[in-house]
Amino acid sequence: MYEEFTNLFTDIEKKVEEGNIIIEGDVNINIIDDGKAGSPPGKKAIKTLRNSAAMKTWRKRIIKRDQAECQCCHKIVQDGIEVHHIFPLAKNPDLGHVDGNGIALCTQCHSKYHQMYQGSEDPQTFAKFLRDFGNRRS
Repeated sequence: MYEEFTNLFTDIEKKVEEGNIIIEGDVNINIIDDGKAGSPPGKKAIKTLRNSAAMKTWRKRIIKRDQAECQCCHKIVQDGIEVHHIFPLAKNPDLGHVDGNGIALCTQCHSKYHQMYQGSEDPQTFAKFLRDFGNRRS
């Protein structure tokens, strides 16, 4: 699970090394890039991607991996668990199905994040959100 998110700072940067996207800071997350670069797709293409069978399978994998536990507040949620893209899907569709780019959040935490950072969602704001609002485990 993503316990390493509990001690993040805002000095995280994204870089590409040998085909991998790496977020660096207090936590290092490697996201394998499938190499499909290009311009961001339109809203219709993103909606189709969000509703695809592959995306549904990806969500199930992330929820299972995170044991239906919100990685922010650490509530176990059977209904109302959602999967958040760390690198936003609209800007990074090539990372849409990459397991390392997903994290389970309860509906409340997911909504709160998007309301607070609307228009500036990225790994840095997400790390700040988890640092500021996440419940830390002892």
